[in-house]
Parts: sequence; C-alpha cells; structure tokens
Amino acid sequence: MDVYLHMGLFKSGDELLDKGYSLLKQKEFSKALSTFKKANEKLEKQGDKQNANITNALAKLLEIPSNENNPGVYIAATEALEPLGDTEIKFGIRTVKASDIAKECSLKAEELTATSRGGLNERADRLKQVGMNYQTLIGNSVLCIPEIFNDEKSTGSEVALLLFAISEEQHAEATVWSDPKKAAEYYQNAANWRRQIGHKDKESDDISMVKQYSKGAKCWICGREIYGEEIHFLHMPSEITTFQGKSEVDSLLPSMSESEDVVYVCRACYQAISKKADEIANHYHQIAMKEISRVESELNERINEVIDAINRMT
Repeated sequence: MDVYLHMGLFKSGDELLDKGYSLLKQKEFSKALSTFKKANEKLEKQGDKQNANITNALAKLLEIPSNENNPGVYIAATEALEPLGDTEIKFGIRTVKASDIAKECSLKAEELTATSRGGLNERADRLKQVGMNYQTLIGNSVLCIPEIFNDEKSTGSEVALLLFAISEEQHAEATVWSDPKKAAEYYQNAANWRRQIGHKDKESDDISMVKQYSKGAKCWICGREIYGEEIHFLHMPSEITTFQGKSEVDSLLPSMSESEDVVYVCRACYQAISKKADEIANHYHQIAMKEISRVESELNERINEVIDAINRMT
C-alpha cells in the first residue's frame, strides 16, 4: 500500500515534468501550468537547478493564454527563460532554444507597450521600430507562441509588416487635421503593407481612407478650397436649382454632390452655422420652458381653487 502511494500519488519532479510536457502537447494549458509549478517545487528541493529553471520558464509561458494582452506576463516569461541561454526546451509540438522564445516574448512585450503612452505619432514610431526588430531578430521563422496557443502560423516578417501598416495608419490619423493629403499618403503606404500579408478587408478600408482624405471640394458658402472629406469639409442637405448647378461646370473642385441634393461646406462654416442654430434653438427652448412653467403654475392655482370650492360644499 505504501509503495502504491509513493508510485501513484507522490510523483517525482522528473515524472511531473514529463506529465507537464504531455499535457502541453494536448493543449491542456491550465493543467500543464499547475503540473509544471508542482514539478518546479520538487526539482528545486531535489537540487536539479537546470530542470527547475525549465519548469519555471514553462510555467511562466503558460500564464500567457489567460492574460495575453498584458506585457507583464511576457516580461516575466523572458526573465524566466534568460537563465537557460541556448538550452533546447520542449514547448508543445516544438523543440526550441530558450533564447529564441525569450526574444519572441521580449518583442511581444515591446509591441504591447508601444501604444501605452505618448501621442499617435510617437506610438506609430515605436511600433515601426518594434516591427523592424521582429524582422531582424525573428525574420521568416514561425513564431512559437501564436502557433502553440492559437494554432496560428505567423512569421516575424509577417508581424513586422502588420506593425508597419498599423504605424502608417496611426501616422495618418495624427496628420489628417494638419495635412490631409499627407494623411492619404500614409494610408496608401498602409494599404501596400496590408496587401503583402493578404489583409484584403483592411487593405480595402485603407484605400477608402485614401480616397476620403485626398478628396477636395470648394465650400459652397465661403468658396475656400479644402481637402479631407468628413474632416475639413462636410455634407449638408440642400436644394440646388439647375441654374445654380451650372456654375459647377467651370469649377475645378465640386461644391455639391452629383445628385445635387447635398452641398459641401468647410468645417469652419459648418460649425458656425451649427453653433448659431444651437444658440437660436436654445433661446426658443428657454422661452418655451418659461411658458410651460407659467401655464403649469396657472393650472395648479386653478386646481387648488376648484379643490377649495369642493371642500366648502362638503
């Protein structure tokens, strides 16, 4: 009985390590995490420093799936992997150098922290730098973490292109208020990166932004020429006569839609009209509320008079 307990229930650190590897291959990540933690405790007590470091690193890696957008878990995994150097470890279906997966974790932490502070341009620059690091340090090798945890086969170069695209998109949004044509160029660059990694929907979205931000118009009200649809000029429904529409023939930039039921108005004119309309509406709202209050007060007086009359009769 004692022998059975020892063999069946009280596994050694090495046995727990093997069990953890098996669970990891089966994608039983939660169970594998618990097993590697137990193995680490046993191996530490046994004085097996090398395998203790391996189980600690694997446990830190297995904390990623439940908190994959937290840079802290990748930093912790990197720190746990670094003491192993170029030691090869079994990670799911792959055997990899600890140093390689440490680089991957470090890059992922950089990627997640790149957008956590500063303005859009600063974030975009950091993302571009992280993309260059992916390209240099990982290149065409398949990333371990997405493959093991999400069954995704993506290379360092593909992630780099994605980050380049996002960087260009963020630069565009940071630039459009000062230079819509430049913002359109950024979106065109982003579309080119998206095309290389097969992101057709996102590429289409970027092309739409190129058209929107590069589109020019002449303000129907003040006559200024502006670029950047829905940013620097907006649409206002209107009624345009045939006579008025004829003036568009000689204009390089349109001041109305082809359907002739919308005019283009620069943001300055649009806001001036909107704010004045709000001011007028608020003025009449205040008048209406005062009148409602007056009528309500008068009705209450009448009601009280009727109640008093009824009370006198009873």
